[in-house]
Amino acid sequence: EPVPATKKASNSNNKRSSEIVVSKEKLAENERKLDESADGDVVQNTHQSQSQSQAQSQPQIQPDPMEEIAKAQREQKVNKEREVAAQLAAMTKRVNATRIQKEEQAHERQVAEEAQAAAAEQHHQEAQAQAYANQIAEEKRKEIRRQEKREEARLVKEARQLEITEDRHIEEEFVKGCKCVQCKEDEVCGGLWKADRLPTIDHDKDYTPDPHSLKIHIVVSHCKSDLHWMSKFIKGYEHSIVSTHIITKCGAPVHGAPEGATIQELPNVGRCDHTYAYYINNILDEKVKKGEENDSIVFFLKDDMSSKNMHQGSAWNKFDSMVQLASSDNGFACGVPPWDSAYHNYEESCSCSAYHDPNLLTFTIEEYDRNIKGYDDNGVDFMSENYPNLGSFYNHLDSEKALPMPKLVQVCYGGIFAASVNNLKRTDDSIWKMAEESLTRGNNIHEGHYMERLWGHLMSKPLEQYQIDAIKNHANDNYVEQFPFNGLLCKGDC
Repeated sequence: EPVPATKKASNSNNKRSSEIVVSKEKLAENERKLDESADGDVVQNTHQSQSQSQAQSQPQIQPDPMEEIAKAQREQKVNKEREVAAQLAAMTKRVNATRIQKEEQAHERQVAEEAQAAAAEQHHQEAQAQAYANQIAEEKRKEIRRQEKREEARLVKEARQLEITEDRHIEEEFVKGCKCVQCKEDEVCGGLWKADRLPTIDHDKDYTPDPHSLKIHIVVSHCKSDLHWMSKFIKGYEHSIVSTHIITKCGAPVHGAPEGATIQELPNVGRCDHTYAYYINNILDEKVKKGEENDSIVFFLKDDMSSKNMHQGSAWNKFDSMVQLASSDNGFACGVPPWDSAYHNYEESCSCSAYHDPNLLTFTIEEYDRNIKGYDDNGVDFMSENYPNLGSFYNHLDSEKALPMPKLVQVCYGGIFAASVNNLKRTDDSIWKMAEESLTRGNNIHEGHYMERLWGHLMSKPLEQYQIDAIKNHANDNYVEQFPFNGLLCKGDC
């Protein structure tokens, strides 16, 4: 609804009147505050004036010298205590620092020692692993060498068999039979009876061994005797001897050994027979170089070849003669010539052969008391229940093949002989190993006497049938039945 103009004017005037009233009230309020502020300043100034008047009216107090001295002393004491405390704190700090440094050094040493121990343990484990690896490798190498030796022995044996077969063919073509076995007329068979003159394959010419082409190896079974005699025994063949191996068993020093000889000590078992079997099994392949087997022979010697140690004949064969026989077609030489009546001044005419028939297997011996050198006896029984005679011992050595004893075999008494390496390789390794094992039972045992009668058979070339027939015809089938030459072929009143 529209407002009248007179009314609008009245409202405007009323508003201005209200604003004037408010302004007046604010002005009055400001004046009041100014009055109160002035009154407060007057009162404050009055109080300050009164305080200053009172202070000026009071008398001033002089300080006490003793008190000042005591105060100074207290301050000095406090400063001293502070200084001592500071020094103690510094010392404690240094001590703690030193302790911490030592602990760190000890920790470092411990860590280093643990690291060193760990490294040593690792090195030890690596060394053990390497040693085990080396052991495995060595065993493999040994097995390879054993296989090579077996294969080589097989090849040598086959070659020898082929050679024997070829020899037989040559002999069959050249020799139709033996004219005699103990004569000079027959160059092929004339030395068969005593096996002391045997031809080579080249029957049309004499054989003279060349010391510069032969390779001679020597094994000596030593107990107590001096060996200076060897230099005289081998004279003329020094340059042909490529090795000398001495096996000593009695604990005595070895005097007079040839220059360059190797010396080995073994337990005192089996006497010379064990020594020879051990050498064949363990030393022979080290001494004989590959490819030299055809030109190599081995001498098997006791430490004493004096006349006092000879009880099967009158004298030992000479080194030169043994070289020729060991290098012959037979490949074996005995150090003792076959027994003859002339050796013992018998009136009867009796000539004994180097060969025995199978009655040899009946040989047995219950005791052996000959001990002129005073050899130690280890208390083992002389007899063995396993071998009542030579036949049972022979079957034990050859148990794998169970080959019968040939119709005639060469026997070498005395324990000194020589053989070609080819002949040694011809005999199966199992026989040599069985012989070595059997001879370890004791020192003075009857197995040694059995082995003495088998060396010639195991190392010489087997006879051909025509040779066997010729020898038996010469003996008129006459042989010795009694101990100790069972089966020995002989001619005459023996």
